[in-house]
Amino acid sequence: MNLVLTLLLWSIVFVLAFIAARRERALLESASWIGFREFLYLLPRLGLGVVGSGYLAEVLPQALIASWLGPSSGFTGMVLAWLAGALTPGGPVVGFAIGTTALKSGAGVPQVIVYSIAWALFSLQRMLVYE
Repeated sequence: MNLVLTLLLWSIVFVLAFIAARRERALLESASWIGFREFLYLLPRLGLGVVGSGYLAEVLPQALIASWLGPSSGFTGMVLAWLAGALTPGGPVVGFAIGTTALKSGAGVPQVIVYSIAWALFSLQRMLVYE
């Protein structure tokens, strides 16, 4: 399944590159350079987030996470996940790393989904800064 998804994503990249090249060669070069710079900018952060979430998953008490956010935590677990998501600062590397850590530590899938949605939509820090 991962190979299929990877091939699909690279196919989309090549189709878009072909469309850009047909429009104008400078457009393809500019888009490639911008994409490469973004890749270099995000690569260390992504690596840090993935490795950090692995370490965090080992440090967190799994019994506590499973009892508060586990599949059997019900509505209370959903509310706690929503509050945690709304209070989590930072970008996707931080938010998704914490969600992955919670999942590895015994949190339920619905609770992690609620956390991710709350982090993306209801982040209190972003509301205070931008609203």
